[in-house]
Amino acid sequence: MTCFEKKHISWFIAFKILLIGKAPAIGRYPQWKSTVLVCAIAVPIGLGPVSWKQIATVSGGVPPQVPLIRATGTFVQVTRGQASYVSLVTDDGHAYNMERGTTLRHDIDMLQGDPAPRVYVEGFLREDGRGYFWPTLIKAPDGRLLLTPERSMLKLRSMIKSMRRLSIFFAVLTAAIWIISIYFLFEVKRNLSVEV
Repeated sequence: MTCFEKKHISWFIAFKILLIGKAPAIGRYPQWKSTVLVCAIAVPIGLGPVSWKQIATVSGGVPPQVPLIRATGTFVQVTRGQASYVSLVTDDGHAYNMERGTTLRHDIDMLQGDPAPRVYVEGFLREDGRGYFWPTLIKAPDGRLLLTPERSMLKLRSMIKSMRRLSIFFAVLTAAIWIISIYFLFEVKRNLSVEV
C-alpha cells in the first residue's frame, strides 16, 4: 500500500458544484462554465419540443399517400385575438385551416372582393390527415391558375428541408454544449480529487 491515496469525488458532486458555479475547484471563469452547463440542460428541454412540433407540422405523406381534398369555396381571413390565419370554407360548410407560411400569398393567390370570390381548390391535410390544410392547386372561376401543384410542392419541400436543417443544427449545438460541459465536469472532478 502506498502512502498516497487519491480521494475521488462522484460525477454527481462535480455536477452540483459546476451548476452552482462558485467553487474554486471550477478554475477560471466559473460563472461562464456554469452557464454552459445550464445551457446544456436548458437547450434540449426548451428547444426540443418546439423543434419537434415544427417538424411534425411538415411531416406525413403527400398525395397519393394521403387523400386529396377537392372542393369549391372561399378563402376567409380569420382573426382570434392577435392570431390571424386563413381558412378555406367550402360550399358544403367544411372549414380547412391553414397555418402561416403556406403557399398562399394574400395579394397574389387569393382573389380579392366582398364577398370573397369562390375558387376551386385541391389540397391535403398534413401530418397524415391530422394537420393543417395544404393547398396544391387553386383555380379562379375563369379557369386561371392562381397556384400550381409544382409551386405548392416546391414550397412544401423547401419548408421540410429547412426544418431538417434546423433540427440538425439543434442536435449539433446540443452535442457541442454537452461535450464542453463534460470536459468542465472532468476538470472539476480532477481538481477535487486530492491526494491524502
